[in-house]
Amino acid sequence: MTKQQKANKVLEMLEKKYPEVKPPLNFSCLHELLFATILSAQSTDLRVNQVTPELFSKFPTLQDYSAADVSEIAKIVKPVGIYNNKSKNIQR
Repeated sequence: MTKQQKANKVLEMLEKKYPEVKPPLNFSCLHELLFATILSAQSTDLRVNQVTPELFSKFPTLQDYSAADVSEIAKIVKPVGIYNNKSKNIQR
């Protein structure tokens, strides 16, 4: 059995056991999921879900993030902690 086949088998087993699992982080596209995941380090999903609506509405596209000043992002994400590093990683 190849690695891909093993991975597919494990995925099948997980989907059978946990068919209705929803991620605890709120997002509507892949870059939002990535940024919510970055923010979740050393924080709670509840806290991340409290700050991401403002973040995602202020910066709807990846271009908006790259054009933003890091301090704008940091001000929004400050409640999740380690906000300077997280803001830099999101803005890049």
